[in-house]
Amino acid sequence: MARTNHGALGANVRRLVKVAVATLVCASSLSMAGPLDSAPAGRWYQFPSSRLDAVAPSPLPPGYIAAVMVAWSGGVFDTDRDRLVVWGGGHSDYGGNEVYAFGPLSSDTPRWERLTDPSNPPANNVVRAGDGRPV
Repeated sequence: MARTNHGALGANVRRLVKVAVATLVCASSLSMAGPLDSAPAGRWYQFPSSRLDAVAPSPLPPGYIAAVMVAWSGGVFDTDRDRLVVWGGGHSDYGGNEVYAFGPLSSDTPRWERLTDPSNPPANNVVRAGDGRPV
């Protein structure tokens, strides 16, 4: 099996977060009070300290954390908490099935938070992990 350049994947994850955040901000009717309020229209804004791997579980399930965003993933904008919620993994790209949130987007310092821990043992190409949680 060929190894993947995880540095390039990290850059792709950051780009995906930017796209997701920009899309959500444009589609949202919420009044933003954070740095996005002053961002010029049609321009990217990269939040400082916005690395998903900063809140990755330890030990890390098999695979690479960037796969939470780049392979078999999903997401939703939580309007009640003003945050992007994402999940992914549970297969050969990444064995974890944890859920993450990035926000609040109206804050000056939104951050990543791991909402759940991965199943133990990690899931790998199954519908449910050994603990019964979906992957």
